[in-house]
Amino acid sequence: MTIRVRDLMTRDVVSISAEAGIREIALLLHRFKVSALPVVDDHDRVVGLVSQSDLLLRLADPLTGESWHMTHGWTRHDRSKATATTAWRLMTAPVVTAAPEETVEQAATLMHRYRVNRLPVVNTSGALLGILSRSDLVGVYTRPDAWIQDAISRRLLIEFDLPEVQASVDRGVVTLTGRVRLRSSSLALRRAIRHIEGAVHVDDRIEYAADDLSPFASMLLPE
Repeated sequence: MTIRVRDLMTRDVVSISAEAGIREIALLLHRFKVSALPVVDDHDRVVGLVSQSDLLLRLADPLTGESWHMTHGWTRHDRSKATATTAWRLMTAPVVTAAPEETVEQAATLMHRYRVNRLPVVNTSGALLGILSRSDLVGVYTRPDAWIQDAISRRLLIEFDLPEVQASVDRGVVTLTGRVRLRSSSLALRRAIRHIEGAVHVDDRIEYAADDLSPFASMLLPE
């Protein structure tokens, strides 16, 4: 029950051409209540992204002195955007994108690594399929407890053979009880559940009959 980017992305995406003017960009942002627009070429391939932040530079005074710009953190690229008249000069490029088959974890990692608020979703040719926002990812934590419980039950059944382990879910917090023979089984199960979408925390109360891990070996287990 792994959630993919395709499951969360918005499919009906408003996009613009590189030749689109400032007024057209502003009208589309306002009309569709979105904070950014993908810029696409004639083959619908994503070549850039124009956001509200980019348009704000147009409201700033591009003729203010050089010393003022340096003091207030303006870059040469900012000043170029402040005088842009088309999406081509205003857009941010290249754009960080996601594939529809990527997991929520992979998408969140991309957003964090590149400090972006949204990811255009593209196919192997770079053509626009949808867009994924931070709010889409945050919505994963609204998964009902029953959904999380079902995902855990599937993992216990398919990936692990731990008939004496029970799991309960309350507001996203997973509590594991029961008994296993090896401590490594408990650790592996806990880490697997942590990656289930919607699981907020794992309270591991499992008892184990034998500890098969030395302190050094436990440090080698991947997160």
